[in-house]
Amino acid sequence: MRFGDGRCDGTIIGIWSWAELIPYRFTPRQHTRVAGVILFSFATYPTVNGFAQLPTVKLIPNPYAYAPLPSWICEVVAEAHAENRRITQRSQQ
Repeated sequence: MRFGDGRCDGTIIGIWSWAELIPYRFTPRQHTRVAGVILFSFATYPTVNGFAQLPTVKLIPNPYAYAPLPSWICEVVAEAHAENRRITQRSQQ
């Protein structure tokens, strides 16, 4: 994949694509002060009550962080993810 060459094909888009790349940046000797990364985007989804603007979230914890993510952050992100699935009545990654 090449960036900056004026081409649009092969460009990584979407939080699920980025979520696959970020863990490679976490190593025992690099980015150890970062406990994790939260990716988010908003999109309009069809729901049983019409269209709704809903967030999509993805939490990527850093297994090599000096201090782990607080558990409440993991819980809030999991709740947002579950609420999105409930409202749209479909599964997500």
